[in-house]
Amino acid sequence: IADSAPDQDEDGCYLLSNPKQYVAFRAFAYYLDTYAKGKLVNDIDMTGIGMQPGNDKDTRFHGILDGQGFALNNVYIAHYAECTGLFGAIDGATVKNLKVTGEYYSDSKFIGGITGYTYGDCVIDNCDVAVKMYTTVDGDGTHGGLIGVNETAGTVVSNCLINCPMFGESTNSCGGVIGWSTAGSTVKNTLILSQGSTIGSSSCNTVSRNPDNCSVSNVFFVEQLGDSNGTKA
Repeated sequence: IADSAPDQDEDGCYLLSNPKQYVAFRAFAYYLDTYAKGKLVNDIDMTGIGMQPGNDKDTRFHGILDGQGFALNNVYIAHYAECTGLFGAIDGATVKNLKVTGEYYSDSKFIGGITGYTYGDCVIDNCDVAVKMYTTVDGDGTHGGLIGVNETAGTVVSNCLINCPMFGESTNSCGGVIGWSTAGSTVKNTLILSQGSTIGSSSCNTVSRNPDNCSVSNVFFVEQLGDSNGTKA
């Protein structure tokens, strides 16, 4: 890790320019400082690098990942346990200005394009996530385009573009943005482009399951998945 350590700016933010530096940042955020800050300084192609999710429920990410409008391309995650995403769990963290493309594979619940779980006042803003999700869960998957489960009140998703179709004929009970909102969440100014999902639509919602706990404004979708608390584009 030391050989791949990215430089830091005057604010202590790690500057990420290649796959090794991104992987090193994830390791720092997991093992050394869950409040670490990182930002992309160019597009990063993750081709050929199999990853596992970042911080899990026991080591939640509290920091900042700022894409600065750049992309993590060709992200490949095959994770055969709960909480598959760039992060397993985030808590009061910010992920912003980030583009992500790739494929996620799991046989367990809570896949999210950004994270499996959110806690606290998380912010996911101005993110463009185009990830194909492959699931073999039998029944309730609780996957979401960005978030598997919003566990505590405060998470805000805004200004996002989501293209995350879900493939798996035995799976149902998912959300286009959030798989399940246990407590209050907000989704606003967001477009859901996901089309062609093969999961069952039973108990799904195009925006968020448990919709009474999700405030929605200016959220549009191209293809409905189950119920919807958004608007057809």
